Amino acid sequence: MSDHRPNNKNSAVSYEQRFTAQEPILGPKGMAALRKVRLFNAGAGGLGSNTVLIAFRAGIETAYHADPQFVERDNLNRILAASRHLGQPKLHVLQELLLCFDRLADDRELEYVPLVHPVEHPAVRQYLDRATHIIAGQNSAESRLWLLRYAHERKKPLINVGFACSPGRFMGGEVSIYRPNRDDQGCPACISLRSGVTASSPLFYPPLMVLAGLTIHLLIAEVTNFDLWGTKRPNYYVYDGFRYLVSAYMVPRDPRCQICQR
Repeated sequence: MSDHRPNNKNSAVSYEQRFTAQEPILGPKGMAALRKVRLFNAGAGGLGSNTVLIAFRAGIETAYHADPQFVERDNLNRILAASRHLGQPKLHVLQELLLCFDRLADDRELEYVPLVHPVEHPAVRQYLDRATHIIAGQNSAESRLWLLRYAHERKKPLINVGFACSPGRFMGGEVSIYRPNRDDQGCPACISLRSGVTASSPLFYPPLMVLAGLTIHLLIAEVTNFDLWGTKRPNYYVYDGFRYLVSAYMVPRDPRCQICQR
């Protein structure tokens, strides 16, 4: 993040003070583990822009964010942008928004790196290599598969999140988790990515926010182990926005998978 943050020492709030209410849930070790996360976030649409906002509000200190797209009129219902931002890179608009937040304005340890490139671009690679965890929320199934192959080769945890809508039939989405140390669990390609399904129109903001929040909630569980699942934590979650339900499943590896079975 380019450093245009105010330097008001009298109003600065420490990390510990800011997350006093959260620490009883995660514990000191959990908060310390969360603070060490270096998140790579792919996509800055209705899912990607909101996941990074929630991640910072949850206590993550470092995020590398890749998206080559610019703000268009039909983006304005699901990303926090105004009409004056039309034609600007989505990541620059998000960076402007982040600098308005008090924590992001006065936390000198916080790092946000906007990368106005697709994830496959050579300029992005150094940040992928630094990342400890990856979230895939971009539009292209091919791009998601490329990122999953990278995560598999480098043994990095990856969360894949997607929205789907068929008016009158289904509205919601899915979150799948790739855990490189678990040979018994399927990767996102085993579960759904090989079908080529990613975010589909029309996009509706409320379920997008539910999916973004669920994604970071699951990321925090992976990092801190604050939940009750332990090693039995599911790897596939489906959100039904018509019935307001989240269903969790344990999906095994598919022997036909061309990614995690290699």
